[in-house]
Amino acid sequence: PDDKYFAFGGDDSLLRIYTTGDQQLHKQFKLNGMIRNIAWHPSGKKMAVATLKNIQLFDMIAEKFETIPAIPAARGMGWNKSGDLLGVAGDGLVYVVTSEGKLIRSIKKHDQKSYLSLDWNPVNNTIVTGGDEIILFDTTGKQLALIKHRKEYTGVLATKWHPNGEIFASGDYGHEREGKPTLLQLWKKDGNPIRSIGGHHEEIRNLDWNSD
Repeated sequence: PDDKYFAFGGDDSLLRIYTTGDQQLHKQFKLNGMIRNIAWHPSGKKMAVATLKNIQLFDMIAEKFETIPAIPAARGMGWNKSGDLLGVAGDGLVYVVTSEGKLIRSIKKHDQKSYLSLDWNPVNNTIVTGGDEIILFDTTGKQLALIKHRKEYTGVLATKWHPNGEIFASGDYGHEREGKPTLLQLWKKDGNPIRSIGGHHEEIRNLDWNSD
């Protein structure tokens, strides 16, 4: 968040943290499995890391990892703007935990199919999730909208709120060889569609807005 570091991880189970100014390796950690997602805390002093086996909180100061015991492996993950809550979306459940890793709430999905992405609205704490469809929740667990993002079946791998909290973007898998093009889509905060953008030849696995 302060632009001093950037981090990435992947199939080799390595979490790498680089310094932004000179792009040099700052720290490297071998974890217990493939890294599926990472999310910086807004303070920049900790990071949530999702692997194939569990969710861990990494303390940048102490350089220690702590496993969140109440949550199994998941892919969708993100902090709210204040950083006091972490959302994790897994197999049919969205988990809301404190910044210390204490489980507050489990939000059950209408089916047991996996979520693939999660993001918090930076203004009103609405949660957007992606999977077979797009679902909006508030922090109490109330479902605000269920969006069938297209006629064809294809998973939503990425969701991200715009910094103004008024719109969000989604990116799906698509199956171009089967006549289902990958789509980047824009939505109003209530779930009404704005625009669909094609032209991608592979799935959209991640997306983000710039700060303004």
